[in-house]
Amino acid sequence: YERVRVMNPTIKAVDKLAGVSTKTVSNVINNNSDRFSDETRDRVLDAIKKLNYRPNRAAQYMRSGVIGILAFAIPDIGNPYFSEIGREIIDAAKEYGYTVLIEHTAGLAENERLLPGGSRTHAVDGVILDPVDMTEDEIYRANTAIPIVTLGERATGKFYDHVMIDNVAAARLLTKHLLGLGHRRIAILPISDVDRNSLHRMCYQGYLDALRATGIQPAPELIVTMPWPVLLTHRSGMAGMEQLIAQGSLPDAVFCLNDLAALGAMKILSQHG
Repeated sequence: YERVRVMNPTIKAVDKLAGVSTKTVSNVINNNSDRFSDETRDRVLDAIKKLNYRPNRAAQYMRSGVIGILAFAIPDIGNPYFSEIGREIIDAAKEYGYTVLIEHTAGLAENERLLPGGSRTHAVDGVILDPVDMTEDEIYRANTAIPIVTLGERATGKFYDHVMIDNVAAARLLTKHLLGLGHRRIAILPISDVDRNSLHRMCYQGYLDALRATGIQPAPELIVTMPWPVLLTHRSGMAGMEQLIAQGSLPDAVFCLNDLAALGAMKILSQHG
């Protein structure tokens, strides 16, 4: 067979069809919106569509040092919580012309270290990282100057911008709700057996605060601990509830740290009638 080479349209073809300069086409592609009018942008986008033009990302990177790709590193790709956050990140990045790659770390330090300090740093412009095993100090020491934003409870905002919710207050509110329903023997699961700055410890603190404010001393057998790292999954919820049932004394209520763990716990309760 004779090989036929199909030439891709160039940026020169776009600027000729749109009747603007090459620099203007570049500004539209890179969303430098203060450098062109809406009418100019529409002409350029129409020309790009008609010509089916695709920017040469490698050439752009060589010129600007910006590749247009961000990494979102998460510990549990099966958790719907991260799917929701990922959708919002992807939508926001798209407004600035960025593509988002999903990296699954499984909560392991060797995987979490790859993006801020390993061989993959050359492929992205920045990282949004939800660390489980690495502390923020460890991330900082491993980092090769790549921009990072951290999520979750392992970070502190010491070196990087950090986004999180007040998990202590949330856990306190949830436990107070169960107490308000008349429950006194409230179990919590799954809690890590390692005392780290994590979601587990923050929720545990809020749980303790609410119990003690009501004059209740937490029963050790109702605090279901598991070896670190503990991912909040359907499986960990099942294992935690099996542990509670095996002790022979069921609680009045159970505070599960997320929906997946709760579904796992409910499955085991159903299986045991």
